[in-house]
Amino acid sequence: MANEIMETAGHAVGVSFSKHAGIPKLINKTTGKEIEFIDWFNTELAGKDAWKDRQQRRGGFSPEVYLRFRQICNQIPEIFGSERINLAQFVSLISIFLNEVGPDLLPVTERVGTKDHPGIAYAFNKIPGLKISYNQAPSKTAFALFNDKKYIAAHGHLPLAERLKNTTDERWSGIVYPVADFPTSTDPAVSGFILEADFFKFRGRGFIQTTWRSNYVELVKFVQAYAGTNSTILRYQVKWTGLPPDDVATISTNTDWDDLFQNSDLIIPCAAMRVHNKASGNYLALSTSLDAIIGESTGSIFRMGLKISGGKDYANLFRNRVIQTLLRFKQQIQVV
Repeated sequence: MANEIMETAGHAVGVSFSKHAGIPKLINKTTGKEIEFIDWFNTELAGKDAWKDRQQRRGGFSPEVYLRFRQICNQIPEIFGSERINLAQFVSLISIFLNEVGPDLLPVTERVGTKDHPGIAYAFNKIPGLKISYNQAPSKTAFALFNDKKYIAAHGHLPLAERLKNTTDERWSGIVYPVADFPTSTDPAVSGFILEADFFKFRGRGFIQTTWRSNYVELVKFVQAYAGTNSTILRYQVKWTGLPPDDVATISTNTDWDDLFQNSDLIIPCAAMRVHNKASGNYLALSTSLDAIIGESTGSIFRMGLKISGGKDYANLFRNRVIQTLLRFKQQIQVV
């Protein structure tokens, strides 16, 4: 088995891909017919072994899923910062999406609220064994923002602003939400002034749950420098022209970011992956050393999973899924 894995890894670094239009045709070795990668995954891998919790989609996929797959592939140069990637990188990339958001390939927004941490308190609180508080660096605290002139100017018309602007309540610098005194509702009509604070506005969005002000500032820079034709991104480019990126982060809204992540033809979610990759040591750049790819060092599939989730259990599962996919790929598909 180890030799087969090494042989497969060698094959995987020798085949390269570019945008969707340039991806080599995938031919099923048994039927001789062309097959879409996601259709092949659904038939050959979904619900099996390391992919057992990703159940097969009965009846196949909607046209929108195929479109999203193509949109993702067309962003390969933006995600990787390179015009071409090898098969191991391609399978790892798609495995990230299937791991994080499932077969619908939708960029999701982190949900909030549990019994013990209701509503937006979930994002604010440190929850041992589950998550850290988002009310800390590299974001700005709610306390700092509630005393920020630009924040107040942008959001001071919202509900609770009169109670909270220029607050001296130090609890807003902490990691325990003051649930006894303030609503935890995600409804802007109830908690509007609080919702635009970093801890909630810059919670996870997209394919890898982009979090923190520092990452969103980089996305502001991407929007400001964008040279494409997507109308949603161009609208925000005009809106944010000439403004310091950190100021944009302060005055932007949840609605702005939901719009960009959901309505940019997946350009912003893919740009967010490149931002995360760059900030996390370029984990997408898999090694050309076969031993390194299946090991745990820099350039390995394991390290890629570790940088995405931070946990070794996830990293091991991710590696097993990628290897399973590559092994089956070599057995079932020829690339022409």
